[in-house]
Amino acid sequence: MSLTLEDIGSSVSEYTIPRDVVSIANGTSNQYFALKSIQTLRKISFESPSSLKYLGHYSFYCCSHLSEADLSNCSFLENIGSFCFAECYSLSRVIFPKQSKLEILGIAAFSGADLVLSYSFPSSLMYIKGNILDTGCFSNYAGNELRFNEGLVSIGPCACIYANCKYIYLPSSLTTLHPYAFICIPNLIEIFGSGSISYSIVEKALLSHDETILYTFPAQINGIYCVPNTVKILSFDCFCYSRLQQIIIPESCIEFKRTPFFHMKSLTYLKIPKSIIKLPSLVINDCPNLRNLTIELENIPSLNYQSVEIITLGNETKVIQDYAFASAVNLKSIIIPPSVTMIGVGAFQGLKKLQWVRIYGQPTIGNSAFLNTRISCGVDCYSSLIDPLIASGINSNSFNYCCITHAIQNKACFRNLFDIYAFIFLLV
Repeated sequence: MSLTLEDIGSSVSEYTIPRDVVSIANGTSNQYFALKSIQTLRKISFESPSSLKYLGHYSFYCCSHLSEADLSNCSFLENIGSFCFAECYSLSRVIFPKQSKLEILGIAAFSGADLVLSYSFPSSLMYIKGNILDTGCFSNYAGNELRFNEGLVSIGPCACIYANCKYIYLPSSLTTLHPYAFICIPNLIEIFGSGSISYSIVEKALLSHDETILYTFPAQINGIYCVPNTVKILSFDCFCYSRLQQIIIPESCIEFKRTPFFHMKSLTYLKIPKSIIKLPSLVINDCPNLRNLTIELENIPSLNYQSVEIITLGNETKVIQDYAFASAVNLKSIIIPPSVTMIGVGAFQGLKKLQWVRIYGQPTIGNSAFLNTRISCGVDCYSSLIDPLIASGINSNSFNYCCITHAIQNKACFRNLFDIYAFIFLLV
C-alpha cells in the first residue's frame, strides 16, 4: 500500500500511518507530494509493526508546524527521500528505530530543520546523498556536534553546507567523502576522525586521503595558516567563513577550485604563488578586509580585487591582461616589475583611488590602460614611457620629477625638471 495526500486529508494535526503502508509515494512537478505542505500537521508516527520501506521525496516538505517525526516503529525503513523533511522549521525531534534497515538519506532530507539539536543515526545508515546545491541534508542544523555512525560509507556534496555545528565526528568506515561535503560551516571548530581511506586530517584541516586536496578548514580558527606542502588543490569554498587573517600557500599548489576564499571577513593578506595554473575569476569573493595582495603569476588575470589597496606583482610577471585590475576600485598603489612586457587594454581604467605607480621596465602599454585615473605626481617610470602613458590616459602632470631615466627624451618632462630646479635655486 502506498499513501497519498488524499488518503489523510490536508488539515490534520496528528497522524499515525497504518502498519500496512509500505511507501509514501513521490509526487510529480504538477501535483502535491504525499504529505507536502500540510500546514496543520504537528506530529507523525507509524503504527507498530510498520511495514514502511520508503519515505518518498518531499513527503513532509514544508510541514512548518511538524515538531516530531517518530520513526521508532519503522524497522523496515530503507530510504528517506530527498527533501523529505526539508523546511520543517518546527521539527525538533527525529526518532530513528533502534533495530533499523535504513541505508539512505536523500539530498537535503533534513535541510532547514534547524530546531533539531542531535541525530542518533542507526548503524545501518550507509549513504548520505548530496548535490551541488545551497541546501544540504543537514543545512542549518543547530546542534553542537554531528556524530556520524560507523558503517557509513559515503557522504555526498554539500551534505552539511551551512550547518551550525561546532564539531564533526567522521567514522573510519567512510570510503567516499565528497570534497564539498563540509563547506561553509561558520561555527566549525574541529573535525575528528582517523583510519579512513577517504580523508586525512592534518593540523585541523580536512584533506583528501593522499593529502593533495584541501577540502575544508574550520572557520573558527584565526591567525595565520600554512597550507601543507603536499596540497595541490584548494577545493571549492574550503576557507568559506574562515576567521584567518593570513593564508600561506605553498609552491606545490597548482589549482584553485571556484571560490576557495569566500566570505572571509578577517583576511587581510594573501599571496598567490607562481605555481598556480588554474585560477577562476571569483577565487576571491566577499573578502572586505583584504587590503594587501601579492600575485606571482606570469599572466595577471581579471579577478575580484574590490577591497585591495596594495598589489605587489612577482618578479616573473610578464603580462597584465586586458582590464585585469578594472575591479580594483580601492587600489592605491602598485609596483610593476621589470619583467612585465605588456600592460593590457584598460588594465587600470577608472581606478579613481590609484595614487602611485612605479614601472621599472619598459612594457608595451595598451589603449586606455590608465584612462579615467586621478594620479597626481605619483608615477615613476622611464622617460620613454611618458608619452605612451599619457596616450593611455594618464594626466601629463602625474609624473614625478625623479623619473627613472638614462636620458631625458620627453620635452614636457624636461621642462618640469627645469622648473623644479629653478624654484629650488630661487629658494636658496
